[in-house]
Amino acid sequence: MDYNTFFKKLFSCGNSLQIEFRDHSKQKKLFKTIIDKISDRELTLILPVSQLIPPGTKLVVIGRHDTDSQNYYFTAEVLTFHQGDPATLTISMPIPMQTSSRRRFFRCDVDLFFIYQDDTEMEYRGRIINLSASGLFAIVKNHPSLRISQILTCQLHLPTSVEPLRFEGKIIRIETVENDDEKGIALDFVNVSEKIQNEITKYLFQRQRELIKMGLIKAGRFNSVDS
Repeated sequence: MDYNTFFKKLFSCGNSLQIEFRDHSKQKKLFKTIIDKISDRELTLILPVSQLIPPGTKLVVIGRHDTDSQNYYFTAEVLTFHQGDPATLTISMPIPMQTSSRRRFFRCDVDLFFIYQDDTEMEYRGRIINLSASGLFAIVKNHPSLRISQILTCQLHLPTSVEPLRFEGKIIRIETVENDDEKGIALDFVNVSEKIQNEITKYLFQRQRELIKMGLIKAGRFNSVDS
């Protein structure tokens, strides 16, 4: 199943979604909703209780796909709220979660080669062992030039992508690994395009399903990112 088909099945009329947000007193609220209507740019949700959620409120939208019982996280914004019986909420079309709260990104263990360049534009190769929609953790050769906050120009070829993905990553952590000739580096993606975000998310969906089938992770497990 490709990403577009997967997305449409996740967001179809009658499907259940959870929405999470903070109210005017900054208290976290979590509600289960049902998709009532859908268009190219927005969703209308039925609320179980008449909870006023003002337009402009930022939401975390949590969907679960029936093929793997896995939670998938997105962001959206409230467009309109209608007081009624039942109350309804119209939100912008959810997009894969992009937030500085990196614990909310799901991640997968992978084994992918990538190429990167440092400030000197010299080209190096590394191995990505963990990937999320907002960053990665890789094993690379131990070079003296590696430093925190350094911006690397990277190239990655995913099994689900025809063309290699090119992006920039900021080093946020450097770790010692078993091999003294290598280092572990955690990268935050910098100004990554929506297209690249979608390509990575598509691959992560497929990778998670593979790991579930192999019995390496359990259906419904949500992996946090602590990079």
